[in-house]
Amino acid sequence: MKSKLSPSMTSSLALALSALPPAIVHAQFPIGAPWDTAAVQTIGGVTFFTFGGRLPNCHWIETGPMNSSPNGFSLPVWEMVGDICLDCVDCYNLQTNSIVLGKLPPGEYRMQATYSMFPGLPQPGDPMIYNQPFTVPPEVEHTLTVARIGPTVEVTAKAAEAAEIAIQTSTDLRRWTALPNTVPVNGPFTFTVNATNQFQFFRATIMSGTVLQTVNGGFGLPLSTRD
Repeated sequence: MKSKLSPSMTSSLALALSALPPAIVHAQFPIGAPWDTAAVQTIGGVTFFTFGGRLPNCHWIETGPMNSSPNGFSLPVWEMVGDICLDCVDCYNLQTNSIVLGKLPPGEYRMQATYSMFPGLPQPGDPMIYNQPFTVPPEVEHTLTVARIGPTVEVTAKAAEAAEIAIQTSTDLRRWTALPNTVPVNGPFTFTVNATNQFQFFRATIMSGTVLQTVNGGFGLPLSTRD
């Protein structure tokens, strides 16, 4: 689904998930939201559904395609488990997902999520685990702000904590290139670039994203992060 966007940003409902080991086992768990917190937020004029929580070792959340209507959204989710890592028996995962709903007109909407009984194959009878109304306010804050500080320019992008942001720059609003020496990052971020004598324009691409962090690496293993 493509959302209505301002000239300074784009969005996508593709969830940015990291590559996973080839030996994956689907598993079913007691039906219920596989997260601790969930909320809809409008940040920088863009609306996100953000959810996350603490999961057992080798477990993670996946989502299916978003279904949308003029006044609502529905997202299938399920919990996954991979190969059990015996070297990490005391680990757990902290996962946060931010799903882009788009740059929505002000008004009343509803966000729903269903738990897929068959991972990856949402069915009409899947139980609902989230069903809440939300309001998109008429006030729209800027997605990007730019400030000249001495010989540099600070470009600040506002987004939900796990959304993926990439910044592009242009001198003529026709040809756009990735901001030099930067890579897509998760969540709100400030990029610093050198100022030039030319006109500089900036825009942001904001995509759904996930941050999955393994903590308490067992037997002295280091903490690791997968984005």
